[in-house]
Amino acid sequence: MKVKGFTLIECLVYCAIASCLSMMIFTFFNRTVTGIRQFSAHQHDMVAQWSAQQLLHKDIQTANNEAINWDISASLFVCKIGTDSIGWHSDNHKLYRTKGIYDFIARRWLKKSVSLVAQNIERFDCAADQNQTIIEGVSYHLCLGTYQLHKKIPLISTGG
Repeated sequence: MKVKGFTLIECLVYCAIASCLSMMIFTFFNRTVTGIRQFSAHQHDMVAQWSAQQLLHKDIQTANNEAINWDISASLFVCKIGTDSIGWHSDNHKLYRTKGIYDFIARRWLKKSVSLVAQNIERFDCAADQNQTIIEGVSYHLCLGTYQLHKKIPLISTGG
């Protein structure tokens, strides 16, 4: 009499093969999902940093372009826009925008509110050259390399 069915060893071999295939498929999908998340995070950072650069450029263009209404140092830059002052600085790879009342003589904020604008900033530069031109720059690092955005804006010196 012949018995139909599988032996115990055949069943164990089948289970071992199925579990190995399942593990390989799970690893592949896990890597794919992780890669998509990293790409999405980089894309979000890139959009935020580009938006920060555009906002910085708009602030500089809108500001009163008399040199007395500007405070520019290596790590901070403040300009007067209407009755308020707008300041930009970076700290620990983050770019901040400050709005409030700034005393240009004492070089300090009297009243301020600070907001985080962008993260993963490599460097933030803002300086005035000998021609009284503001040189703004934001450098940031993404998965494909380091990008730098620089623009030049002329200032009017108020003789005095």
